[in-house]
Amino acid sequence: MEETIEQLLSHLTEGYFLMQVFAIWGLYLTGVIFLYIIRERMPHSWALLLGFPMGISLWVLGGFFLLIVGIPLHPVAIGMLVLLGAVLAGIWRNTYYHMRQILDKDWKNKWKLLKLFCFGSVLVFAGSILAVSGLLRVSISNDSVYYYSMYPMILVEKGRLLPVFDSFLTDAGQGTAVLGTLPFFFGFEQSFGIQRFLGLNFLLIFVLAVYEEALKCLSRKKALIVTAMSSLFLATSAPFIIMEKWMMSNHYMMVFLFLVFYLAWRGQGEGKKSIDFHIASGIFAAVLSTLRMEGGMILCFLILCISLLTYGNKRLLFVYLLPLALIQGAYYTKIFMFMELNPAYQFLSKEKAWIQMGIIAALFIYLSFIRHRLPWNLEQQMPGIILGSLAFGNLLLLLLNPIIYIENIKAFAANFFHQSGWGFFVCFVFILLLSLPMEQYHFGYMDLVWTGYFLLGVAVCWARDGMLREGVGDSGNRVMLQAVPFIIYAMTMRVVGCLREKNE
Repeated sequence: MEETIEQLLSHLTEGYFLMQVFAIWGLYLTGVIFLYIIRERMPHSWALLLGFPMGISLWVLGGFFLLIVGIPLHPVAIGMLVLLGAVLAGIWRNTYYHMRQILDKDWKNKWKLLKLFCFGSVLVFAGSILAVSGLLRVSISNDSVYYYSMYPMILVEKGRLLPVFDSFLTDAGQGTAVLGTLPFFFGFEQSFGIQRFLGLNFLLIFVLAVYEEALKCLSRKKALIVTAMSSLFLATSAPFIIMEKWMMSNHYMMVFLFLVFYLAWRGQGEGKKSIDFHIASGIFAAVLSTLRMEGGMILCFLILCISLLTYGNKRLLFVYLLPLALIQGAYYTKIFMFMELNPAYQFLSKEKAWIQMGIIAALFIYLSFIRHRLPWNLEQQMPGIILGSLAFGNLLLLLLNPIIYIENIKAFAANFFHQSGWGFFVCFVFILLLSLPMEQYHFGYMDLVWTGYFLLGVAVCWARDGMLREGVGDSGNRVMLQAVPFIIYAMTMRVVGCLREKNE
């Protein structure tokens, strides 16, 4: 034990460990300040917990914008963009007047906010030391080094996107690559500390998300028990452990997938009272679309699922779809119209880019002219219609190329049932589904997200034009592993619903 402590202290005295701690704290501080600028009624607990993901988001979106417009990638330029965005958000939200109203009501609020901020900062500092210490294990593969270490280093050196990057432009998520530039800008070796800290942060987000929803239906004691059991199950599940420690973009996808999924659910039905949650969810959604090449397609699916909730069409268009269209359209224009690429292999092609933009256009038409204009009975069946449409799309893919589709299904089945990264998770979900009562069961938003995601994942992997394989590291398997947090959350809410019915 003494040797471990001495080793930890010696590591922390080395500059690159401290710089990573300061980078984590800086991202957290930036995110918290921005959240308080846009804050309407967001609880302080949520503002503190979402601070670090928001800081990551602002860095990613700022860097992505610089790469698209051709301005040299640099921390000062990103900082100026974030500052400009914060000022514009402050003007729009009239933040100064809003904060003065809060503080003038009661001088104790000043001390309350200060105590909360200090408490959050201490937790972040302690958590960041743990994250960078090396006590939490990490796993690295070829892709970890090639796409998310070497490529970010090249971006820092060149400062812009160049045609010679080839497969880096068609296979790597540019958002994750921008996040990977942090070590090379600020003088620490790798971004493993940032990822491990985000994992710790995410567990707390999951705990609060479960507890808040459970408390609406159950007593405090039962809500605490349900929260503890579901959070422990997530933290100890094989898929989550693998995703959390593996230095890949899939970890960030897993976190931001859940954030968009849950914040959209939480913010529904409150109108302008939840504008802060809506803005945060929209920003996280924009980042989600940049983290991996299939990010835009996954976000289209999530927007379609979110359309089942009580949001107006304008909010869905401006918060989710417009940023997605601008990000994807700008990137496709940049690499396919202004560059001549010749990669040996490419996941993203011009044809796939056109298909993606076509799907976005179709979603725009649906939200603008069809949603809420269908007969009431048909509107009530939309979850089933969406799921059926995904199944029909998969059938078309099977007919187009049956060999690839069937082999991919075999690979998915082998990974699920041979425990390739899944452990006993799949068996547990099946047992839980069979044991829960089906009376008065309503197939809604949460069920559609996790069931539809698997059909979408099969389609996305088919679009790779190559066959999947059995193994933890298979890209198709990793795409599925990303879904575990919101599967556990959806199952937990099913259990909460059953417990509520028993209480009634």
